[in-house]
Amino acid sequence: MPQLQYSLHFPSIPSTNESEPTHVPVMAKSKSTPSLFDSELLPEERSRTFAERFTPAPARPFTEKVRPSRPSLFDEVNDEQQIREEPLALPPPEVIEPVIASGEKAKAKDILAAIWVLQAIERERRPATSSEKEILGRFPGFGAVALSMFPNPVTGEYKDSGWKTFGEELRRLLNADEYESARRTVFNAFYTSPTVIKAMHQALKRLGVPEDALVLEPGCGTGSFISLAPDSMRFIGVEQDSISGRIARARNPTQDIRIQDFQKTRLPELDAVIGNVPFADVRLDYHGQKLALHDFFIAKSVDSLKPGGVLALVTSHYTLDKLNGSVREYLADRADFLGAIRLPSDAFKREGTSVVSDIVFMRKRSLDEPPRHVDEWLKAEPTEIEGTTVPINRYFLNHPENVLGTYSSKDSLYGSGYSVISNGDMADQLREAVGKLPRFEQKAEELPAKPVESVPRFVPPPAEPHISEGSFFVHDSRIHQMVDGQTVPVVYGGSELWAHGGLVGRRMGALIGLRDLARRVLQSQNEGWPAEARVDARRKLNLAYESFKSAFGPINKTTVSESKDGTQIRRMPNIVKFREDPDAMLVMALEEYDEATGDAKKAPIMQRDVVGKTPPITSVSSAEEGLLVSLDQKGAVDLPFISQLYGKAEAAVISELGELIFHDPETKTWETADAYLSGNVRAKLVVAEKAGIERNIEALKAVQPEDVLPGDIDANLGAPWVPVTDVQAFATELFRVEPDSITIGHLAKDAVWSVEGDYSAERSVAVTADYGTSRASGIWLLGLALNMKSPVIYDPDPSDPDKRVVNQDATLAAKEKQRAIKEQFKSWVFTDPDRTERLVRLYNDNFNNLRPRQFDGSHLDFPGMSQALALRQHQKDAVWRIMSGGNTLLAHAVGAGKTGACSAGAMKLKQAGLAKKSLIAVPNHLLEQFAREFQQFYPNAKLLVASKDDFTKERRKFLTAKIASGTGMR
Repeated sequence: MPQLQYSLHFPSIPSTNESEPTHVPVMAKSKSTPSLFDSELLPEERSRTFAERFTPAPARPFTEKVRPSRPSLFDEVNDEQQIREEPLALPPPEVIEPVIASGEKAKAKDILAAIWVLQAIERERRPATSSEKEILGRFPGFGAVALSMFPNPVTGEYKDSGWKTFGEELRRLLNADEYESARRTVFNAFYTSPTVIKAMHQALKRLGVPEDALVLEPGCGTGSFISLAPDSMRFIGVEQDSISGRIARARNPTQDIRIQDFQKTRLPELDAVIGNVPFADVRLDYHGQKLALHDFFIAKSVDSLKPGGVLALVTSHYTLDKLNGSVREYLADRADFLGAIRLPSDAFKREGTSVVSDIVFMRKRSLDEPPRHVDEWLKAEPTEIEGTTVPINRYFLNHPENVLGTYSSKDSLYGSGYSVISNGDMADQLREAVGKLPRFEQKAEELPAKPVESVPRFVPPPAEPHISEGSFFVHDSRIHQMVDGQTVPVVYGGSELWAHGGLVGRRMGALIGLRDLARRVLQSQNEGWPAEARVDARRKLNLAYESFKSAFGPINKTTVSESKDGTQIRRMPNIVKFREDPDAMLVMALEEYDEATGDAKKAPIMQRDVVGKTPPITSVSSAEEGLLVSLDQKGAVDLPFISQLYGKAEAAVISELGELIFHDPETKTWETADAYLSGNVRAKLVVAEKAGIERNIEALKAVQPEDVLPGDIDANLGAPWVPVTDVQAFATELFRVEPDSITIGHLAKDAVWSVEGDYSAERSVAVTADYGTSRASGIWLLGLALNMKSPVIYDPDPSDPDKRVVNQDATLAAKEKQRAIKEQFKSWVFTDPDRTERLVRLYNDNFNNLRPRQFDGSHLDFPGMSQALALRQHQKDAVWRIMSGGNTLLAHAVGAGKTGACSAGAMKLKQAGLAKKSLIAVPNHLLEQFAREFQQFYPNAKLLVASKDDFTKERRKFLTAKIASGTGMR
């Protein structure tokens, strides 16, 4: 279609009835009168300002004052008296592509015309007509005329008097804020050729973007990409310049056009991104990295895409060509590179700039999706172009067909580098290049057989507040901490910390962000959000973690050094101050860190759901199932609880459980069979016999340990279980004296024996000769043997009367007599049948009465434990023993899972109401590791981790107060 040229003119239109419609066409195909920008104006017209020449009489609306200079294509009659009283039911008008003027002054005129039309429709609070949209679409941006239309910032002078007229007219049309906004964007406000825009929309279609997709145009300018898109596409356009953004709104009134800094805008998950990102020598902070302006736009756009979303952006060739490939690696971690097209330098010449630019195509991956692109695009190689060496991306070196022109060292924008000289019709070349992109089929939407009620879109609830004593948070970019219930700015190293300030402040701000995002992930899983919302929360956490790791290294980065005295010093620089936050362990648990290699990998919480809602058990189908639930949740047999779950009386529950439970007559409680039929089963048997409970008696008899026979019993002198009467009987026989001549005493509490003999006993031959010596009485030697002591004979020291020396001969003789006494006891103790039977019974009842309990934790459930981790059977058994044994020794080898068993045991004790607070003591060097692994087992757990610093005099009371109040524990 030939391009129509338009001008606005305001003939004297007769007054019309106010009730008559104002649907009058405004298009004119040729200039019937001089344009308001023409130099052939009458003198009286030249003396008026641009606004005065354009401003219509205030009495009538703009649309009533504009009429065509020739019959409209849509009017049946062009006579003014025959204008329809109702608007015509017309088909949608064909979209007319505005043509950007080529000359600078023509561009300046189009800028002023567009601003005037914009102000007119805003003043009259109405939508733009099709002709007004065409005028708005000719707005070329300020970049092409920046050096002429604005005064020199140093001298304050315009280029010449003609440009001064344009510049002063612009200043009169704009208020101070609008004028400054325009000046801020002059060096990056260059717009895109419609030829390129249409090719990029065709690429989106080929890459599987549906026509009703939600699409972002970052730095949208006047919304040209939006205007040339399918009508059903939903757009978010973001533009910083007020004039350009308002023009975009006027051209696309049904779309979401945001006039704000792209750095601050908040975006939903997007199906696609399309546009031409601004280029300027500006660097912006993004997740700890300093990115060039165009790279920042691309990185944030990729991060906003949903999995499978497509990006098609025009960007400076430096994005792909620069030798530092960090931004390309950042993008490659998140999206697949689908291809790129290098445009000729004059692709946007009409729009006011000549620069080498690329169209980059990418597709967002899901978190668990492996990369599907080759890595050639990540590297740039030095390449010689007409004697000049410049870096060129390896992708274009391997795919020269995607370079729409010929490389040249001449005519580069900045006098260095290279240019791409056009060598064909760009529209045809673009069509061919787009056809080489991979094809992704659009997902067909299945139409329901009958109308169904639409499900409202899930809106995540507000984040849970978790600021408690000791917590850090950011307010107005300043980092604060909750101390004694008051918020105070954080001072470290003598200065306040700012989230966007120095290294420590930025690192602290990033850790706070990780903490909040980790809590958000747990909230999404605990509350059972839809899968899409949970994935989105996890995606944001992954992005924050990757940015932190890229900027500061692993969270748990550890360095080990030695002090002068050889003491090993471990430092964790990334969490040096953040340790004080009660949620520090949650952040540390986001990665699995290997101190030996320094490698860190993401913990399961970063990759999949690890917790979730645990539905309460409200009923069971059998008494046995109810018993397992009771043991899991109560740690004991709770018959009323089982009865409530089962819906039957306690008597029926007891009858159905049968041999699985027993009533202990001593404790008056019900116990499981493995608990009752273990331990001191001989004592339990005695109690059961006294109570006359035949069921218990039979079961206990069946588990009695087999008696130990005399040959296996060590009955030595001094054994505490041997009765005093038997020892006295032995002494009487040994020394051949009357029973009342020997007195044996035994204090069992103190484990002390005593032996005394009367005169006849002391003088007996057995005491003084057979089992004694002249220096050691047999009675004395027996007493020493009962107390596990050996005899020592002393003599006075001839050289010093106050000292004594050991008489070796006498001592050796006494030891021989004592050994003979012990041997006599061993041979005597089991010689009498009655005594043997009594002692064997006594020994077995006291020392062979225990039946070890077999702890089986198969019935245990672990609510709150990470779904990515599972305890082994021996760990479950250990947890059940912790819950029911009272004291437990986990004598496992290194690496057998003691941390997991201790963590799960502590949590089960609390969940079952068997403990309120568990204290776990670990070696100092394992403190962070143990706490981190505990948090990985139970992501929702709140741990109070006390280091040696918390036990100093200044902090000891504060620590005990936190323990008493439960601060930081759950």
